[in-house]
This record gives sequence, C-alpha cells and structure tokens, in this order.
Amino acid sequence: LYLYFFQDRYKLFFIVFTILTIFFIFFSGERTAIFLYSMIFISIIILTNKMYFLKISFIFAILFSNLFLFLLRPNIFNRIYNYTYQQIFSDNNIFLFSIEHTKIYKTSFQMFLDNPFFGIGPGVYRYACQHIDYIQYDGCTTHPHNFYLQILTETGIFGFLLLILIYFYFLKNFFKLILKKQILNSQNFNIKMILL
Repeated sequence: LYLYFFQDRYKLFFIVFTILTIFFIFFSGERTAIFLYSMIFISIIILTNKMYFLKISFIFAILFSNLFLFLLRPNIFNRIYNYTYQQIFSDNNIFLFSIEHTKIYKTSFQMFLDNPFFGIGPGVYRYACQHIDYIQYDGCTTHPHNFYLQILTETGIFGFLLLILIYFYFLKNFFKLILKKQILNSQNFNIKMILL
C-alpha cells in the first residue's frame, strides 16, 4: 500500500500486482490466507473515503476469482465454502474452530506443556505428534494450523518470547514514526493501522 499512497508512478503496478495476488490466493485454496486477505480488503473498502478505482478493482478481482474458481476448480471452491460451512456449523452447534482443529490444538498444547522451555524443535511437529503420548488427542497433522501455537510448540517459551519481543519492537517503532510525523489526522492513517 505504500507504493499506492506515496509513489504515484507505481500505482498501476500495485493494482496489477494486487489483483494477481488475489487470483493466486484464491486458486491456492488456503482458507486462512483468503480470509485474512479478504479482511484487509474489506477494511480498506470501508475505511477509505476516496480511491474509487482501487475499491472497484478489489471488488471485481474478488468476484472474478470466485467465478473462475467455481468454473475451473470446483473442488477448491467446494473446500473453501461448503467444507468450511460444514466445519463451523456441525452437529447443530456453531464452532469457532472445527472439531479437527480443536484436537490439533490440544495435541499442540500438550506438546508445549511437555517441552515448555525449548519446545520439540522446528519442523518436528509431524513426527512428534505420532508419539504414543499424543495419539490420544487424535490431532496429528503436519503442523498445528496456528502460527503462534506452532512457534510455542516447536521453540518453547524462549522462541515465543523472541517472536513477541520482535513484534513489540516493530510496534513501538511504528508508533514512534506515527507520532514523529504527526500523521494521526491524515487520510492514510486508517490504512496504516490495518497493516499493523
């Protein structure tokens, strides 16, 4: 978004790049990426006053991605929409996380409790979950399906604290930049807060 707002010569590049990114994300079938990207675009559409061309470009890119996905890759379209709906509204209950994800989270958290300081090791989750101690939770997959839980499980408290410290470092510098440049009242402040 920096290129779009502050570099006029890159606006067309930004729009083309963003539209291609939307297509690739939808065709990947990764539901979390689709959800996060959609939330960013919905926020931009709601929080920006002008930039009608940008808003219309995003809306059409999302609509055409869904149409192409439905026509060309119905199995991915079905996974994104129908399967997600079935996971959230199953057994006459509403689940924030699917039953499968809940099992994975329980397995991951138990691994963390068993190895709290240094974790089980990066990339080891898929092998460690097959251990007899974790089979009982029935949540063995390639990864925990949650970035923060994965860091906590694989690197323990020390790795997780490092991640949090890095995050707060960038957060602190971001707010310093905002206050230093006094852009709290600018048109683009809402966009910058979304990106944070």
